[in-house]
Amino acid sequence: MSNWENRPLRLSQQHYGALDAYALVEIMEKLIKEAEDQMLDDYTSHVYTQDIRNEEVREEDNKASTDVKEEVDDEAILKKRLEKIVVVASK
Repeated sequence: MSNWENRPLRLSQQHYGALDAYALVEIMEKLIKEAEDQMLDDYTSHVYTQDIRNEEVREEDNKASTDVKEEVDDEAILKKRLEKIVVVASK
């Protein structure tokens, strides 16, 4: 068993301490990289989802516009038919 309070540290303790610090730095760098990748994945997923939602809204708006145009066209047709009926009835 090593006593880390005794100074100077033995060479084996110094090597162990250096290896421990190196391993922690490697682990930290890997965790940071994974977190960055996850954040990028989350952001990409969010943007993609937002694009899909925006497209769905655009499609709904286009459909609503088309429906309104069709209603206006239907009203114009009905009005013309009614005018013809009135003209025929007044003869």
